Amino acid sequence: MKRYNIVSVLVVFYIIAVVFTVIMFPVSTVMNNYKPDKNFEDFNSWYLDPELIIPADTENPSEIEGYERGCNIYYYARLPEKIEKGSALSFKMKNSLTEVYFIEPDGSRELIRERDTVNTKLFGQSVGTLWINLPLDSGDGGRLVEIVFSPCYNDTSCYLGEFRIGKASDIVTSAVSERYISAATCVLMFFCGVLLLVVHFIIKRIVTDLNNEMLFLGMFSCVTAGWALIETKFLNFLEFDTGALHNMSCMLLTLIILPLFLFYQRDIGKKNGFIIPAVCIVSTLDFVVCTILHFTGILDFHDSLTITHISIGFGCVCLVYTTYVRLFKHKIRYKTDLVSAVGMLVIAAFAGIDILRYRLAGTGDSALFTRIGLLIYIVSLGICSLSYTAEMVKKGTKAEIISRLAYEDVLTGMGNRTAYNEHVAALNSSSDYTFFMFDINNLKYVNDNMGHQMGDEMIMAASEVIGEVFRPLGRCYRIGGDEFVCISEAARDTEEYKELFYSRLKEYSRTHEHEFPLMVAMGSGVCRKGDNVSDVIDIADQNMYDCKAELKKNSPIVNGR
Repeated sequence: MKRYNIVSVLVVFYIIAVVFTVIMFPVSTVMNNYKPDKNFEDFNSWYLDPELIIPADTENPSEIEGYERGCNIYYYARLPEKIEKGSALSFKMKNSLTEVYFIEPDGSRELIRERDTVNTKLFGQSVGTLWINLPLDSGDGGRLVEIVFSPCYNDTSCYLGEFRIGKASDIVTSAVSERYISAATCVLMFFCGVLLLVVHFIIKRIVTDLNNEMLFLGMFSCVTAGWALIETKFLNFLEFDTGALHNMSCMLLTLIILPLFLFYQRDIGKKNGFIIPAVCIVSTLDFVVCTILHFTGILDFHDSLTITHISIGFGCVCLVYTTYVRLFKHKIRYKTDLVSAVGMLVIAAFAGIDILRYRLAGTGDSALFTRIGLLIYIVSLGICSLSYTAEMVKKGTKAEIISRLAYEDVLTGMGNRTAYNEHVAALNSSSDYTFFMFDINNLKYVNDNMGHQMGDEMIMAASEVIGEVFRPLGRCYRIGGDEFVCISEAARDTEEYKELFYSRLKEYSRTHEHEFPLMVAMGSGVCRKGDNVSDVIDIADQNMYDCKAELKKNSPIVNGR
């Protein structure tokens, strides 16, 4: 097995092992009925006035009169009378800026959390989603809390939620465990994509004309998994810059459609060939326009999400149309094609549902349905693509065997006369070359008197010595029954290599017991820049025949060729 094949197998094994490790954690968690200590309680009693009369829905602030970007909305709540040491007030803050105060009985305010600052040139208007943990002391029981909430955008994506009071470590542990399965699903989807990419490049080494379906599917899987993982808000617990995560989520969303359609192009067919360029142009423009708008300060990535949603919507419509054509107007030949077609409808429908959920509500996991649909879709398409690729490998292997038979001498493994002629025809007159010509003495005698099997052994013995000495210099060919050539693309000291060759030939005859004497005539010629290649080959050939005649004088078999 070649070295790169061993490395490839190890890489695939490693990826599978990592995926198995990731899967085992949630499985073990479920099997052992793991439940984190819940030394905390939900804290959802918030009001719009300090008298705590008007209830507030912190997850839907857009319903409050006067809601707009940059406005201040005030939320109030009274902490429980009993606060244990080491407790915290925890909540999730999305696309908003907040300040938090304690309100004293005399009306004075104690600042306990300052408003965030945003690098608008880099991140836009928002710091993304933050998990806030405000330490509390046992003396804070019963105190009035005020949160000054300022939305960064005019849509429903700005809110506060998941308020909890209790032991800070348990609050974080619970929030992480609630999202672990979703995050693990995304990681699994990402590694499925990586596995498809690795398999593609491994097989590409074997079948050079392999299509890029598996490459595009792997890219689609990795990009989509990255976007969905960010949307679970799991990475926000790992000290990542939340503003950067917010931007990356929006940017990855613009990149999802393109590799999907590049993968799907074989199934769409030539009759609907206009769809691929149309979707690719729209998707590319979406990314370019949104990026330019963001870094010029006109609209940040979040503000331009409408453009991205329109682009994705256009892609979904195209998916539905092309899938309809495949299912009802074209004949489905294979079950894998049916799986692919139905999967396209599912992914289009699920993506549409998540876009509507985001546009209408803006809260919760905005990639929930997309993640479920994509995992099913990618796994099913991965199976389809692997099946198709396996068929291509079979065809490619057959084609490679045919190609080798056309250019390779079966007995010696050297190039044949066809390969030699093509090499000579491609030589450049502006370079130096050295031709080494060989002819086996007495092959006809051995064939006639000892059998053709012995003659084949004689040919293989000669080719072994020729290859050992001259393969490091260039390419070797068997151009006739007993004739060999080596072409070195440089000017060589022919006498030096002639001496080395005959020294190695004597050593071979001494260490190998054969019924035949191994004698090989050798001639050479050096072709300098501007020389005629055919003339130099004739010179090398004549030198070889002179050597052959000289060898026959001392040969114990004088009548053989």
